Amino acid sequence: MAENAGTILPVVRAKGFRACVRVNGEVVVASGKGLGLSPAAEYLPVIVSLRELKAGSTFSSVSIGNNPAQKSTFGFSAKLVSPFLLKDVFLVLEINTPAGKTLFLGEVGTLPPYEAVAVTENVPLPAAMGNSNYQIHLFSAGSEVFHSEMPFDYREAMLDRMVYARIKDALVDAPPRPFVGPAPEYPRRLRAAGARGEAVVTIHISPRGVVLDPVVKRASDPAFGEAALAAVRQWRYLPRISLGQPVESTIDVPFAFTPPSA
Repeated sequence: MAENAGTILPVVRAKGFRACVRVNGEVVVASGKGLGLSPAAEYLPVIVSLRELKAGSTFSSVSIGNNPAQKSTFGFSAKLVSPFLLKDVFLVLEINTPAGKTLFLGEVGTLPPYEAVAVTENVPLPAAMGNSNYQIHLFSAGSEVFHSEMPFDYREAMLDRMVYARIKDALVDAPPRPFVGPAPEYPRRLRAAGARGEAVVTIHISPRGVVLDPVVKRASDPAFGEAALAAVRQWRYLPRISLGQPVESTIDVPFAFTPPSA
């Protein structure tokens, strides 16, 4: 949320470090500097993987003449990977320090499917972080998106709510359908060879849509099977519907791997 001409509006885009809001159908840079977060009622059903994440603060103390000065900076870098095309992506870093909460907004732009996009931010802080902590929030066109660094229990509880909302009024039989899940990561040890590969994983899907007991059925290389398992364990499905009720099911899920350089 951002302030524009005295009105609090949802942020739909970022331009550099500035929040953009929609006014009379047009997206404009918010006139105010205030930025806030509100709890998400739902998330966009996409899980963005944060890879090679590095985050931490630096603190320095210098003297300018007879005046001591302190400087604290929070550094954040990661590679973002989405299984689907996401546009107007921005992040908000929620940094809690002894001096209070700092919210930092930064533009990411477009996340092409399965392509790693590097993000690096350095946030000036009013004080050293000490024993403080931070949270990452990702948005696409104003909708908050799941990501791999979210607390597992929170993400599962939110997914339970979202799955239930979509099947509670089911009247006809339906097969299980993928709902949300991260893209598998191409195995690091195979990158030099640059080979394409595939894997098929057999999974059981609970009435909640949770993936249970995934097993590699076949893989062109064991590393592809391991990468597929790591991804599918985080997936959630809309479960199979039988006679209007969610039931357990078993399916095979195919994965195709393309080297990152391709």
